[in-house]
Amino acid sequence: MELGTTLATDAGRQVVTCEGRLSLLDEQGAVEWTIEHPPWDGSSCAFSEDGSLLWATMPGLDHPWQTDDDEDEQEGDESASEGEHGGTDAEQSAPGPLLGGDEVWVIEAATGRVLATSAFGTCVDAAAMVRHPDGVHMGLGTYAHDGPCATFWGRYTDGRLHLAADPLPGHLMDINAAGTAYLTLDIDVVTTSGQEGGETLAIRAFPTHDVLAQRAGNGHLTPGERFAWAKYLDDERILVDVNHGGFQFRQMLYDARDLTCLAEADAAAAP
Repeated sequence: MELGTTLATDAGRQVVTCEGRLSLLDEQGAVEWTIEHPPWDGSSCAFSEDGSLLWATMPGLDHPWQTDDDEDEQEGDESASEGEHGGTDAEQSAPGPLLGGDEVWVIEAATGRVLATSAFGTCVDAAAMVRHPDGVHMGLGTYAHDGPCATFWGRYTDGRLHLAADPLPGHLMDINAAGTAYLTLDIDVVTTSGQEGGETLAIRAFPTHDVLAQRAGNGHLTPGERFAWAKYLDDERILVDVNHGGFQFRQMLYDARDLTCLAEADAAAAP
């Protein structure tokens, strides 16, 4: 087997993806199981806290590569295929049934058996699965170039997958060690005039989703720069990647409570 990109690691195990195959490798690199799926650059995976489950994003039946005729046929079969893997149960904060688009899969890590699936209502260009420290929830950040960023919160309990949409737009990037706050990046879509609306970095409370602090890139960064990614360094500092053209980046440190800019990061600041 030709190995591809590593998506997740846990206790020496690795989940890798290559040409439409999602595989789990053991500590010695042997393949324990493989799942075939349509090739997709947006795949993301994370193990549950105890390592028994693997959460993964997968391309849905109505991903943009499908023809219009294929989409019409698949929409009629969607409810049947959803129940086949255990069904879904949207939480109260979700705006309604999450139908269509790409999917979240919950997989039994020991066997590769798909326990449950749920569509999250949109086809995305990128996704980031982030494990919550409470050992119950899994966060999913999504980015679509032609629509708003979104975050979803999932949990798998009593054999059922519960998936709820975060009430505010924004791509989930990281969760603090205590599990009480998380970082999102809201990337505005291009307007009809062709101008980008900029990016907004935010700290939100969990589980209330209240905005604790936010920082807009426009008027704060150098013209032409934009926020690209952020993660918690510790309880007090957030490390932010700032893109200033092509593949050129610099890193900046922000206060983890109010997003005050502390300094430009140096090599010693980042682990």
